Amino acid sequence: VNGHGGFYSATSPDSFTAGLKDALKRAASRVGTGASLAANSTELKTGTFAYQANYHTAKWTGDLKAIAVDPDDGSLSTTATWSAADPTVLPAFASRSIYTYNPDVSPAAAVAFTDPSTLSTKEQAALGATAADQLNMINYLRGDNSLEQSQKDGIFRSRETPLGDIVDSQPVYVGQPDPNIFTGETFSGSTDFASYAGTARTGQIFVAANDGMLHVFDADTGVEDYAYLPAAVITSGLKN
Repeated sequence: VNGHGGFYSATSPDSFTAGLKDALKRAASRVGTGASLAANSTELKTGTFAYQANYHTAKWTGDLKAIAVDPDDGSLSTTATWSAADPTVLPAFASRSIYTYNPDVSPAAAVAFTDPSTLSTKEQAALGATAADQLNMINYLRGDNSLEQSQKDGIFRSRETPLGDIVDSQPVYVGQPDPNIFTGETFSGSTDFASYAGTARTGQIFVAANDGMLHVFDADTGVEDYAYLPAAVITSGLKN
């Protein structure tokens, strides 16, 4: 009671076992970061942000957060500007742009990870025995929670967010190049680069997670722009 822990009934071996497992899971649950911060600038100035990847043990989910940097003393804000795992930020599962690779088609090409019929035979077999099973797995990996164990007749592991834990994966910020880097230089391509670098674009954060995907987030809002799931990850054996 003083520790504000959970209460578990021991009326049956199964309920006691489930309660003990839950207690151990709660005791082992930790939040950590396993990679260095990324930043959108090498200078201290207004609008500088640090980007931190997180993992949650036991739950095995992850997050990416944008943390404002004080332009005067370099201190980090104690409150994140955005969290990619926030359900109000992460797109709904049906709206996410997730792609994979089909090596069986000619020419081999990237395909949307939405319909099992567009995938290779090996990929389909790894996702399930039937077309319905394959579609269920695809939707689950995209973030659909309707068949999670927390739901009636659910079969897949329950998650607080579909973003996998991010461990030992360094977030990388990709923004607009410096159009003045070759100012005054006259060599083949210098003019083309200046034109390319001068094109306005939104910064993005690239980071890989243990859900098997490389995620690309809008650096300003944290919204996932798209994700890529390699074919080898699918055929090597996805776990639910």
